[in-house]
Amino acid sequence: MATTALLAAIDDAPTRAELEAERALLAQLGGTCHSPVAVLCETGGGALVMRAALFSPDGVERIEGTVTFAPHDHAPIRALAADLLARATPGIAPHFRKHQ
Repeated sequence: MATTALLAAIDDAPTRAELEAERALLAQLGGTCHSPVAVLCETGGGALVMRAALFSPDGVERIEGTVTFAPHDHAPIRALAADLLARATPGIAPHFRKHQ
């Protein structure tokens, strides 16, 4: 309990929401620490804006997407992951696995 209280003193809710959203996207993509993916989530005007890109390992192929959503609403994140995976080229797709 004491550790939780100490951590609460340094918790930044917007940063935590951004981090949780980025991790949710990676989980939906089935990415690993070796997957060629970039994701950035930023808070703006009470909403989160996420930009994500999937790459081929050599960086030649790239697909990207952006979504704006309310904190803790992961439905748009799932939709972004599905869209990126649907548009993934043969050079990108094998580095991610779809979650059902």
